Amino acid sequence: MSKRDLFLVAPVIPCVALVLTPWLPFVNGPHLWLGLPSMLVWPMVWLLLLTPALAAIEWGRTRYVVDDRELEGGEAQ
Repeated sequence: MSKRDLFLVAPVIPCVALVLTPWLPFVNGPHLWLGLPSMLVWPMVWLLLLTPALAAIEWGRTRYVVDDRELEGGEAQ
């Protein structure tokens, strides 16, 4: 697995965590985290982590795609 592939996997983790929210027993219950319901805090945290994951994809895409094109003899954008 190359570094470029690792950047593409980065947003999968927050997305899976968001989709699994209703089925996670430590989240879907009458718990309070920081004074707020856990079903509110859990998605909020993962949404905040999704932004750096998407930024990592953009950074990796521009860095590694340009490098690959330069190695193949193509034009870099």
